[in-house]
Amino acid sequence: MIEDDGVVIRPPLVETFDLPTREEILAVRCGDLVKLIFDGECGERMWVRVIEQRSPWEWYGMLANEPVVVEEIRYGARVLFHPLDIIEIRYRSGAEERSATDT
Repeated sequence: MIEDDGVVIRPPLVETFDLPTREEILAVRCGDLVKLIFDGECGERMWVRVIEQRSPWEWYGMLANEPVVVEEIRYGARVLFHPLDIIEIRYRSGAEERSATDT
């Protein structure tokens, strides 16, 4: 979900990528980057920096890249999403970021 006009959609059940595990999602903290699928003609995938975890189902972030397809939202927009919307994670480790698949 987005507070403006754009809409985050739940990840489709496809085999083109592996969704994060429950444990990986539970490890997400403020400052981490998460990738979400935003509604649009092609379901654009964009990075969001987590800024607040208000409850287990109500997380907020700031859009961390400029959309190419989705016109209703811009870089830096505040985004409301559910943790199950996450399709990829880049954890922040000090000044560095690492992917959930980097072990």
